[in-house]
Amino acid sequence: MVPRSIAPRSITRQTLRFILEVARESHPKEFAALLENHGGTIDNLIFLPGTRGSDGSADLPLHNLPLGVRVAGSVHSHPVEDRTPSDEDLKLFSDTGEVHIIVCPPYTESSWSCYTWEGTPARLRVVRGP
Repeated sequence: MVPRSIAPRSITRQTLRFILEVARESHPKEFAALLENHGGTIDNLIFLPGTRGSDGSADLPLHNLPLGVRVAGSVHSHPVEDRTPSDEDLKLFSDTGEVHIIVCPPYTESSWSCYTWEGTPARLRVVRGP
């Protein structure tokens, strides 16, 4: 289990667009990263050394998390148009924070979903960044 931050309520539009761009560039391989928030707003991604993506999964080596980092949750892509969390996703969710984002093709601002650590759909407001 990684150190958790307070549960975020929003994500900056700039961060969401960056997530979608990384997913688009990684396609058809999945990508994965951790989410960091400040003041309840997700505004940064943490890419862990050794993360590997493939056509059907992404391996996120949590043992490479830098000391002192507090994690709000995770983000990863699905290479197909299905944002439903898999059993593997739910395991990752339970280990890595409060909110989790899954993005899928066509990687637009309407092709992402947010979930709680239990896999229940959640809502994140998209806000302007600082």
